[in-house]
Amino acid sequence: MVTDRSSTTYRGRWNEVNQHPQASCRAVHTCEKIIIMSLAEARSFFTIKYLLLYLDLIKNKMSNQKYLALRVCFNTSTKFNIGYNLAVRRFAPTTDERQAEQLSTILHEWPSGIFEEFGIKVMFDVLTSTSDSGSNVKHTLDILIDAWWEWCISHLIHLALTETFGTSIDPNNSKNVDACCFFQRIKKVIEVVNKSEYLQGAFEEAMLELLETYLKLFNSPQHRWSSTALVLE
Repeated sequence: MVTDRSSTTYRGRWNEVNQHPQASCRAVHTCEKIIIMSLAEARSFFTIKYLLLYLDLIKNKMSNQKYLALRVCFNTSTKFNIGYNLAVRRFAPTTDERQAEQLSTILHEWPSGIFEEFGIKVMFDVLTSTSDSGSNVKHTLDILIDAWWEWCISHLIHLALTETFGTSIDPNNSKNVDACCFFQRIKKVIEVVNKSEYLQGAFEEAMLELLETYLKLFNSPQHRWSSTALVLE
């Protein structure tokens, strides 16, 4: 398990850190102070819990590595909604940790340290939380951190549409073979057009002639219904 917290907390520009470590450290501490002050101001203004907490698992498309991101959002005293990315770190649990089903514990330990660093008291500050529908992340937020968990709208739409159309990434598990075949044909056409300069040109001319505008063809990963919506449009 990667445990280096200091190198990943709200630090984004690695080259700058390496080339100008002292200036970068000052900038990081300045950002930390700004966030802490903003949280303190909101805390003193509201008489109820005011924070929305995001805990996301992110996968790097290039390296295939997973990262854990922690973000908070809240309204200021001027009724302006703001958000801060508090920290990002590698998420690489060992095989033993996975087999021992300790992922929720791991997911709980790291945010707890970040909360302490920024002076966030979950019991008094955090109103609600959101994430994807993964059981480990949901359990961490709802049970271990005790922050009322709500659906992420994007993931909720994804699951709702998947259930509605009865499709699945695995065609063998599809509850609606016709819908699955329909989407696959659309995606195949888009792939063929996007790979051919001639077909792209012909498509653009047809679009301009019929609609007087050019709409780009979007392909979609099989697991992203938001992309599928663009494909259908």
